[in-house]
Amino acid sequence: KLTPLPAPVHLGAIRGRCWRMPERAAFVHGVTTATCIAFWFTSSAACTVSSKETLTLLAPARCATAVTFTQFIVSAAITGLLSLGQPSRLVLTRSVWMDVAFIGATYTAGFVLLNLSLHMLHASFAETVRGLEPIFTAFFARVFAVRGGQVSYLTALSLLTLVAGGCMVCYAQPSLSGNGLVLGLCANLMFSVRSLLVTITQDRMCRIAGCRLDGNAIFFHQHMIGILITLPFFAVGGWDCIRLLRSRAQAIQSLTLSASSFFLYNRLSLAVLMLLNAVAHSVCNALRRAVTIGCAALLFHTTLLPMSAAGVVIIICSSVAYAVSAHADQSQQAAAPSDGALDPIGEDKSLLSPASIGTPPDIRNDDDPKGDTSSWGRPG
Repeated sequence: KLTPLPAPVHLGAIRGRCWRMPERAAFVHGVTTATCIAFWFTSSAACTVSSKETLTLLAPARCATAVTFTQFIVSAAITGLLSLGQPSRLVLTRSVWMDVAFIGATYTAGFVLLNLSLHMLHASFAETVRGLEPIFTAFFARVFAVRGGQVSYLTALSLLTLVAGGCMVCYAQPSLSGNGLVLGLCANLMFSVRSLLVTITQDRMCRIAGCRLDGNAIFFHQHMIGILITLPFFAVGGWDCIRLLRSRAQAIQSLTLSASSFFLYNRLSLAVLMLLNAVAHSVCNALRRAVTIGCAALLFHTTLLPMSAAGVVIIICSSVAYAVSAHADQSQQAAAPSDGALDPIGEDKSLLSPASIGTPPDIRNDDDPKGDTSSWGRPG
């Protein structure tokens, strides 16, 4: 008995079935990335605006430390709850305890200074000052010969334009608080030192143990260290803030939004960093600042003079140029024979790791936002 041959299958149908899966995956990836970026930008703007509103509503009391204390408690609590299924992810080896203590101290000092600056400056200008952080990061990387220590002419030019943009903003705003500006620059200094410490610790662990810091554990412990540091200050001067909170319901709402969005935008920064390559994340981070500055200016009715607006645009464009040129420098160093030069490191991503969202830790390093792999910074 003859068995009938199967009906012929057109080759195009086979190709169509084969192509539909990658196209569907690419579509899902694009939608996921766009959604994460949208919520990242939104939560960042919400954090800055609500923090500024909280500090304004609690005036004349200076509650910057209390706001930071609350943000850290919420971040540590949510991170701990998310890690209940895998508590081992929060464990750090004893060899890095002291390093993590210094990282947590500088991280805490950075956000306390940032909130103090936010109390004295308009929210849009406080975010503009924070955009100058790459200057400090590049300086420390050069002085201590860590990742990004070798700066090309294009990278140096982008840093110089950053300085020029900052000078334009300061010159165009004669009423700009000098103390707020100094506090904001000191916050940048602390964040840059934090990045330097993370880089040094990462490189030492790679040489000795062949592994990297787990970003989820660092994120949790640096907030726990911050809670321990800010608790005495909160115990001494936080009672005035608590009294004002009891009498002002709007301040409670603003503080709740500030703390929750602080955690959310840091975690979404990690998610976007894992979905994009490092340079694309740095570009998105610069655009995030633009969105935050614009939202803060609109909501607080801040007048941006033409020269000030031009300075803000220069700072944002220079940040993008710095990210791209620093990545090019790293690629050239990787292609050249190894001479001990290390990769650059950035600001907002220095405490994030692939382990935080389930990616194998040997795939990418979120502490190296300008590396050549898709790599989480970076709340700030």
